[in-house]
Amino acid sequence: MILCVEGPFWATMMGIAGTKKRYSWRNNEYGSNIGGLISPALTPVIASLIGWENALHVAAFLAITGALLWLGIKPINPQPS
Repeated sequence: MILCVEGPFWATMMGIAGTKKRYSWRNNEYGSNIGGLISPALTPVIASLIGWENALHVAAFLAITGALLWLGIKPINPQPS
């Protein structure tokens, strides 16, 4: 279920990047890998400070914030469909 966002994620990135798709792809992969590296290490640290339930609330808040930020993404030069 979680991978259902992969297609729209990459399609949006390519639509926004235009002719610089190669560089955008690298930045997206780098950012995704950094997030995947930090998240599993940071969650237990947060949990030790504020408890597991609150640590999961922090993760949910960040996920919802990221989803809301997607609403503001608009291509600079939209391509005709």
